[in-house]
Amino acid sequence: MNMETRSLDEYISVDGESSLLDLLSADAKVDELAGGSEYQKQLHEELEEALSILDDKTALMIRCAYYQRNSYTRTAEIFSCTRQAVDERIKKGFYKILHSKYRGKLESFMWEGYHVDPRRLSDYVDMEEIDDMGSEFLL
Repeated sequence: MNMETRSLDEYISVDGESSLLDLLSADAKVDELAGGSEYQKQLHEELEEALSILDDKTALMIRCAYYQRNSYTRTAEIFSCTRQAVDERIKKGFYKILHSKYRGKLESFMWEGYHVDPRRLSDYVDMEEIDDMGSEFLL
């Protein structure tokens, strides 16, 4: 690997007007990048805490579907089960988090003006029935 040392004063744009130092000293850009990464770090920590209340398989399925952006169908292939089983397990996990102390913490990361769609929450209404049936139906 060929690496060269560069001066911060060296011009890096074609027009010769921008140096590396100019890019690094743009306070707004640095603050934005630092703030974004701190926000992401805190959000990730809170999400991991919330996932810790779930059984290992459910937490892994949620990570597979949402962190790795796999479809429920692909997640089902990875876990050798049906898409419906993935859907039910993830819904059960979300229901558990939704009714835990982590809900408020996670909601604090939502942007101002965000509104929960009540139709989406209705998907979780029947989760108490699934809890009563037991987890043998989920895998």
